[in-house]
Amino acid sequence: MYTIMRIAFYVNPKDCKIKIVNGRESDDYYCFNRKCKEFIDIFNSVYHKYRKVDRREPEHFEYAIPDNRENFENIFEMLKPFDKKMDISIYFDTAYEKEDFEKAEAFLLAFPKEAYYYDDDSEDGYLSYSRPCDECYTYIPHKKTYIKPTNGITKAFQKCDGRTTIIEENIISLPLGEYLMQNGVSERNFSFVFTKSEKKLGYKIAEDINLMPENSIYNPGFGNAERCLACGKNLYYAFTEPAKMKKYFRGLRTGDYPNLNYYILTKEGADSLTDINLTSDYFDSCRRTVINKKTFELIYSAVPSIKKRTIPILSEEYFE
Repeated sequence: MYTIMRIAFYVNPKDCKIKIVNGRESDDYYCFNRKCKEFIDIFNSVYHKYRKVDRREPEHFEYAIPDNRENFENIFEMLKPFDKKMDISIYFDTAYEKEDFEKAEAFLLAFPKEAYYYDDDSEDGYLSYSRPCDECYTYIPHKKTYIKPTNGITKAFQKCDGRTTIIEENIISLPLGEYLMQNGVSERNFSFVFTKSEKKLGYKIAEDINLMPENSIYNPGFGNAERCLACGKNLYYAFTEPAKMKKYFRGLRTGDYPNLNYYILTKEGADSLTDINLTSDYFDSCRRTVINKKTFELIYSAVPSIKKRTIPILSEEYFE
């Protein structure tokens, strides 16, 4: 595994002037002042191979740069004079390699594409989650889940496939669920999800499956767990959540070199592991689905794209 710096440049809202570019509104590169444009051109000439280009927004500048101390220090020095002249988003992510997946004992399951709830229909009884605690605002999935048949999900779910929701629930197609059950994964791990018309769309990971003990997995990038004083939930919050990104960058110095952002499985967590599990802890307000190596290999054989978002979890012994 290695660290990636994700950097994006945005026009300061106070300087933003909407312009029409190629027949549509643009508030990015073409609205920067001359000095910022010159800086972006220089930055892009050095790091262009790491730029992520969206064909729909060719003027949007976002980079994913493999991190090392030399890169970090050079980039920080380049960005520092422009920190107040434009909005700069910078945070650190982890890229996983083949060896990490081979050595992992467990995996944080997530699919590349998203499934959508009927969020706008809560009055009709189709909302599939709530946030009952006024202190921690953690997400609690409802027992019966309704998913919109949009974003190509109906066609994709005719074969083995899966999607992940905004609250980290994993929704899988009926063929994928049946494939897992045929290969020894217990049916008690799954419950049906529906469309508004009460048609079965697929399965979700059930709420009453194996709950891992608290602190079974942890992430150095989340810091220490906090206990909600109102409801008692065990909570982890990332250092780089959006509200803290700008403050983190502006307070950054080259000596504050960031650590890798990765998940670690404790011995107690390893002892409790079954095919499919839920964390007792909440990571950024959501419980997470943890699968063992057998289940990962089954899903990966049917849906290879899970490697794009599924995170390998290594044991504590690996880091000793």
